[in-house]
Amino acid sequence: ALLALLADAIADIQQAVEAWMQEIENIAREILARLADLLREINALQQRLDDAVDDLLGHAAGLLGGFADFAGSRHAVRGKVKDAVKERALDALADFPGYAQLPRDIRRGIERTVKGIVEDALDDDIFDPVLDVLADLSAETADLLDDLRAIEPGDNLAVAIADIALDHIEDALRDAFDGDPSLRIRFDAPILGRIDLGRIRVPIGTFVSVVRGAVRQLDRFGDSVAGAAAALATMLDVEGELEAAEAEHRTASAIRDEADERIAEMRDGALDLV
Repeated sequence: ALLALLADAIADIQQAVEAWMQEIENIAREILARLADLLREINALQQRLDDAVDDLLGHAAGLLGGFADFAGSRHAVRGKVKDAVKERALDALADFPGYAQLPRDIRRGIERTVKGIVEDALDDDIFDPVLDVLADLSAETADLLDDLRAIEPGDNLAVAIADIALDHIEDALRDAFDGDPSLRIRFDAPILGRIDLGRIRVPIGTFVSVVRGAVRQLDRFGDSVAGAAAALATMLDVEGELEAAEAEHRTASAIRDEADERIAEMRDGALDLV
């Protein structure tokens, strides 16, 4: 009788163990299905992230100088730079001995000559180096991307992106000129004869401020800022979704591993009862 009771008890335990094992196996199957879903979700999110990064890099190239590929943008920036140089040249001319005492029509003619010299010399001495800087900079988007990632949450993205891009342009211009941009002005004038104004220099601080202001006003730069802001927001959102999906995948994998261990332990225990 005792043996019969023991056999019945063992049979009950085995049935309970089998039920538990079945329940755990069902959970394990559900986890495997969820892991498969998560992998598909992670792959899709990674593709979305790659697309967002590519989009952002495209706009970053525009921010850092790609706008200079367009004649209208080049002309607008060049005009502001020319005005800054011309202003300095006319100031130097006004201080040249004897100039102020000349008849008005003579002075106006000399001013036109100075403006023409600035126009002719500007590209070789000053503006072509600016274009070279922008061309090189537009290919160096990695550093800009790092800085964009560092924008503080809550900051105005468009304002922050524009300022960061202009900071990169300013740094590159300062490195390229290594001092004040300048050009030489000397010519022969009525009555005064040889006028040598020397090198007309625009202080680098003034120069980069002029370029920053000119670039900021460009429609193409504004379009790149807006595009970069949208792409950055998308990239950060997708990165958050991807991190959450990967974290859930790690958690589900750990639960699956634990379930496999429990099933193995129960099977071993069930065999020991036989």
